[in-house]
Amino acid sequence: NRREVFGIVFEDSAARLQYNIGYIHIWNWRLLGDNPNLTVGAGYMLFLMGRWDWNYAPIPIVLPLLSIGLARISIESTFVPGSEGLGAVIFTWIQIRL
Repeated sequence: NRREVFGIVFEDSAARLQYNIGYIHIWNWRLLGDNPNLTVGAGYMLFLMGRWDWNYAPIPIVLPLLSIGLARISIESTFVPGSEGLGAVIFTWIQIRL
C-alpha cells in the first residue's frame, strides 16, 4: 500500500497552466506471486485543481487510480470524466520513487 502527497503543474489542452495538489492512496498486489518487484494497484486520488477558466479557484476532485509497477517505477493512470462539450480524458504519468 502507498499513501502519497503530491503536487503537479502542467499545460492543459488549451496550452494554459493547471495545478493539482493532493493525496493518493493505492492498494498494491504482487502480480507474480512471491516477486515483490512487479505489482498492480488500484486506489483513488483526492486533490484540489486550479484551472485558468475557473480563475484558478481550488476545486476539490476525487478520481479512481490504477497502477502497474516494477521495483521503484510505476505507470499510473486516472480517468477524468467529461461532460457535454468537454471530452473525457485518461491522464497517465510515470512515477519514479527515490
